[in-house]
Amino acid sequence: MKKTRRLLSVAIALMAMASVLPASAQQMRIPVGTDILTTRGDVNADGFVDVSDIAAIIDIMSGKSIFSETLSESGDTATFNIIGIPVKMIRVKAGSFTMGSSSYDNEKWPRKVTLTQDYFIAETEVTQKLWVSLMGEAHRPTNSGYTEWTTTFGDGEQYPAYYLSWNLCQEFIGVLSSLTHRQFRLPTEAEWEYAARGGHKSLGYKFPGSNDCGEVAWYENTSSLLGIGDPDYGTHPVKTKKPNELGLYDMAGNIMEWCSDWYQKSFTTAPLVDPQGPETGAGRVLKGGSWGSNDTFCRPAGRQVSSVDKQYQGNGMRLVISASEIEGTSGK
Repeated sequence: MKKTRRLLSVAIALMAMASVLPASAQQMRIPVGTDILTTRGDVNADGFVDVSDIAAIIDIMSGKSIFSETLSESGDTATFNIIGIPVKMIRVKAGSFTMGSSSYDNEKWPRKVTLTQDYFIAETEVTQKLWVSLMGEAHRPTNSGYTEWTTTFGDGEQYPAYYLSWNLCQEFIGVLSSLTHRQFRLPTEAEWEYAARGGHKSLGYKFPGSNDCGEVAWYENTSSLLGIGDPDYGTHPVKTKKPNELGLYDMAGNIMEWCSDWYQKSFTTAPLVDPQGPETGAGRVLKGGSWGSNDTFCRPAGRQVSSVDKQYQGNGMRLVISASEIEGTSGK
């Protein structure tokens, strides 16, 4: 299967290059367009289909370059180098915790949840740099009534990618998984909440990493209520607030993060093992609150719902990968 995926990627790239091949190699520098052929032909993601992509294709076929992964000696972190961009992910060890709360109807009821498998979760939300490097400049997400990522809401390589619908997240994950031959995904709601609470290192804070929301989150009091024109209005570069016990940044505020689960309003009190959420629903779960949310939504139990095609300047994503996907395959 991995060989098939690799050959498919190479074939797409070669088709794209053949379709735009000029008479002279010196002229071969074609800007990436809006069509999937030239976008996927830009193997090294520099914004052009050119001779440098041939070298990248050779590297793909020889199993080197553009992607590598390293598991730390302790096994607590894994770093993925994706087209020159390091993506650090932190191990969350299997365990049990109390999920939900009795504070609000859509969080009821508190119940014991057990996660039986370790997983790795990205220390930050997917950045605009990573999104563009994989999807191309032509595929920056936009929202009706607004332009692309803007200085009003935050525009820069280390800002989180926003205007992401659940469907767009799946497209991104598909491209990433095809490139890396690893099954990246969104977290389940249980995985997200367990990680936000600090996992096996939890100290029981009200918010992810602190009892003071402003210490760990860009949310309405530190952002949206300041008004347009204030330098702190909108999203912020990742890792500019205190991390939680696991070393995860922006689990509260900045952008809301999609989970894989369909939304359900309330829960049973029965213990659950590796819950995946209901089989169907009217929308998918969002967690963590955004720069425009109040602190209620910044709590680990806080949750919202949106349709899978909804794009909003406060919606983004964080990557997860199962530990079994990388154990024994890194250069540890």
